[in-house]
Amino acid sequence: MDQTLTQRLAALAADYGQGLNINSGRRSYGEQLALWNAETPENRGRTVAAPGTSRHESGIAADVNSDWFQGLANDVLSRYGLEKPMDYEPWHVQLA
Repeated sequence: MDQTLTQRLAALAADYGQGLNINSGRRSYGEQLALWNAETPENRGRTVAAPGTSRHESGIAADVNSDWFQGLANDVLSRYGLEKPMDYEPWHVQLA
């Protein structure tokens, strides 16, 4: 994962006194393609980005499986230079 993303997530977790469980960070094109192919056609482009367009592929996005984190709003995350761009994916975070 991108060092800046890692540092910002670490600072956020430290400030909240919590741990982070990152279940998906940087992905290769092939990994993104496999996710794309496994998704139903109606969800492609919504819950899975097209290969070559995912921020996971450049390492600047992560999926965080921590309940406390999923409840954080963008106004809090913006203080750390982070954002959740999709309200239907409260686990997905990326550099703002």
